[in-house]
Amino acid sequence: MTIRMAACEQLAERYQICMEEGREFEIDDLLQECERHHREGTLREFVSESLSEKGVDAASFHQWEWQKEELQVLYGLERLRPEWDQVLDGAERWLYQGSKEEYFKICEEFHRMYGAMSSHKEEWENMGEQLLMFFVYTYFCGAVYDDMVCSKLELALFSVRWIQEFLIVRWLENGKKLSMQDVEELSWRYAREIEHSDDNLNALEDWLFGMYAPEGCLLEEERKLFAKEDRVGD
Repeated sequence: MTIRMAACEQLAERYQICMEEGREFEIDDLLQECERHHREGTLREFVSESLSEKGVDAASFHQWEWQKEELQVLYGLERLRPEWDQVLDGAERWLYQGSKEEYFKICEEFHRMYGAMSSHKEEWENMGEQLLMFFVYTYFCGAVYDDMVCSKLELALFSVRWIQEFLIVRWLENGKKLSMQDVEELSWRYAREIEHSDDNLNALEDWLFGMYAPEGCLLEEERKLFAKEDRVGD
C-alpha cells in the first residue's frame, strides 16, 4: 500500500511539472513508464528516481515531525462540529505529547495487532486502498479547473494517513481494541469536516502544495499573478 501511494504521488508531481513547463506532450510517456514499472514490479525504482530529488513526501506513514506540524494545520481549519475537537485533542494527547520513540512503539504495536504486520494485513491494505480511491475520485477531477494535479493527490494521501492516525488513537482509547464501526465513524467524521467547507479544502490544499509540491510549481493564484505581470510588461 505504501509503495503504491508513493508511486501515485511521484506520478502526480511529474505530471504537474510537465504541465508547468509546457511539456504536456510527455504526459502519455510518463503514464506508460509508470504502468511499465507496475507490470514489472519495480514501482520502488519509479518512486526513488523522483523522491531522491526532493527528500520529503506526502505518502509515507508515521512521519512524526511532519505530522506534528500537520496536526496544527488541522487545528487551524474552520471547525464545523464541536466533536471534531475531541478527535484532534485525542491525537495530540495520545501520539504527539510524548517522545518520538514512544510514538513509534505505539504504531508498531498497533500494526502487529491490527495493521500492516498483523493477520489482518490484507483487510487493512484493502481498507486503505478503498479510502485512497474515494479521496482521489472526490478531489482529483477538480484539477481540470485549476491545473492543481499535485495538490489534489497530496490531499488524498494526507487524508488516508490521518484517518489511520485517528484510528490508532481510537484503538488506544478503546483499550487497544478496534472495530469496523470505528473505521467507518472516523472516516466519515474526517471527510465531513474537510469536505463540507470550501475554506478548509482550499486552505489545506494550498498548505499541502507549499509543503510537498516539487520546486518550481506554482499555486493557481501565483500563476495568474505572473501571467498578469507578463501582460503588463508587454
